[in-house]
Amino acid sequence: MRRVVRMLAALLLAGGAAPALAAGMTTHALMADLGRQALADGALKSLLAQQRGALLAGAINPDGGYATGALFDGDREMAERAHWEDFNDAFIAHLRALGCDAQARAALAAWPGNGSSALAAVSARCARLVAFAFGNAAHGLGDEIWDSLFETVVRERDLDAAAKVSPLHGEGPHCSVFDAVRDPQALKAALGRGDDAATAKALDLAAALSIELAMDMVAIVDQHLWDDDVPLLVFPPVDDLVAAHALNRPELGIGAAQVQRGFMIAKAGLALERAAALPLAPLVRSAMPWASANYYMNSGGVVDTAQAIAALYEHLWAKLLGEPLPIAVAGVHPRNGEAGVPYRAGAAEGYIRAFTAQSAPESAVERAGVICLFDEDGRRVEGQTISGIYDPDWGHVINFTPAADLAPDHRYTVVVTDRLVDQLGQVPRSAYAWSFRTAAATATTPVARRR
Repeated sequence: MRRVVRMLAALLLAGGAAPALAAGMTTHALMADLGRQALADGALKSLLAQQRGALLAGAINPDGGYATGALFDGDREMAERAHWEDFNDAFIAHLRALGCDAQARAALAAWPGNGSSALAAVSARCARLVAFAFGNAAHGLGDEIWDSLFETVVRERDLDAAAKVSPLHGEGPHCSVFDAVRDPQALKAALGRGDDAATAKALDLAAALSIELAMDMVAIVDQHLWDDDVPLLVFPPVDDLVAAHALNRPELGIGAAQVQRGFMIAKAGLALERAAALPLAPLVRSAMPWASANYYMNSGGVVDTAQAIAALYEHLWAKLLGEPLPIAVAGVHPRNGEAGVPYRAGAAEGYIRAFTAQSAPESAVERAGVICLFDEDGRRVEGQTISGIYDPDWGHVINFTPAADLAPDHRYTVVVTDRLVDQLGQVPRSAYAWSFRTAAATATTPVARRR
């Protein structure tokens, strides 16, 4: 067991460090790639397929700086900013300054008659930069959806129980890899490296090690992701990333050395994950059975997130062309028509969320009437609407929490209204509505009154 702990820690320190509550590098790459496949046939889908290596490199790029941030001041802030919509917009602005928008329009105009040969209108540099920028944007949206839907449930279903019954508890206290989530100091002690300041600092950045890295181990084995994507990774010229960061946050002074370090660590991390996957995946399945069985298809999992990423790609493409689309709902929870939704207020799977393809500022998300919940008799259900779990002004998450328990075995309808306004001042073309049904009451729980 100590060998397994050391392997995970070595992987983490070499490039797998991530922010608290985040999908791992492999799952990010998988989400971005499936999002590409979910697009309708056309110029954008073909361009991203042609530049798949750049798309995957973009999908793992933001987390690289978190690892090097343990040793170099400023790298962590570089990584943080690369996650959010303001950086995506700056990157698009850089692409437009290079003339990539004109090339994209030319390809689009030639597409109906010429098919994929129309992409010859897009230079190799622009094509790679567009794919990298889109993959980078997919990473941030992936974190928002995965973290708010999937990981919250994993913590309830697997990690709380694992603290007591994990099969990895075999060598006394603090020997479980999963203890790192609750107590990073325990992992330091298990490694016997508490006196190493650099190691300690890196481990402090890895409080969520168990979920994101563990699911990467399972995904690599399940999806046979052994050697397909790592050799394909294509990172853009460092100067282009420096320029995008300068447009976004010039006061940070992000330079070529920082960007290059992020590239190197991200690529190393993806490769090291594959080296660790075969021995670690069985341990993960034993300790996290629900997560291992549901990371791919569950609400907020890989496929669910990829569908929203496809909508994000379409919005980014429209921005590049200079014709931004109105804000639109890219995904919801619970899913439309879903039954058996927990009705207790505060249950992780019972949260009501909408995910947008374009960011909206906190002030716009939290306006009265942006999201409304109705019972099956058409009565309004009171609750609170707040913006997403990370950057409140550049995120894509709208959270609605009912003020009290919902009624069991009851149909509810959620509406995202045209009171929502995005960062560009645009409103939805129309309201977006969906419905779900709560679980039946159990003999041990009281029945909530209908409101």
